[in-house]
Amino acid sequence: GGLAAIFSEDRTREGVLEALRARRAYATNGARIVLRGSLGGRRMGETLSIVDLAKVAAVAGDVELTVQAIGTAPIEKIEVIHGREVVQRLDGEGRREILTRWSVPPLDMGDFLYVRVVQKDGGAAWSSPWFVTE
Repeated sequence: GGLAAIFSEDRTREGVLEALRARRAYATNGARIVLRGSLGGRRMGETLSIVDLAKVAAVAGDVELTVQAIGTAPIEKIEVIHGREVVQRLDGEGRREILTRWSVPPLDMGDFLYVRVVQKDGGAAWSSPWFVTE
């Protein structure tokens, strides 16, 4: 069975519900993979406005995606999915822990981006997507 991981400020019912509503969560196919990420300084599941993205790009030049994955087995790959296409890929080289940063491709209103981690044993994790709004 699959598992869900939730980033909550506390372990109360209210805290967990708030985190779920804010989409601060990710899923695995059962492996207890740790997955963290931020896009332009926003945690996974958050929305980014076109205006915010333009401000980040004006200051930094690019919008940065930061991903940390800690596997329960050697990591085969980490992929960035923009819409429904893999746009970036990192070979895990058998490491169990990876911290990486990417410059993301240009994003438009209505776009979404998420991360997938695949281990050599078939274990996998999927981040909540980041959504681009007005």
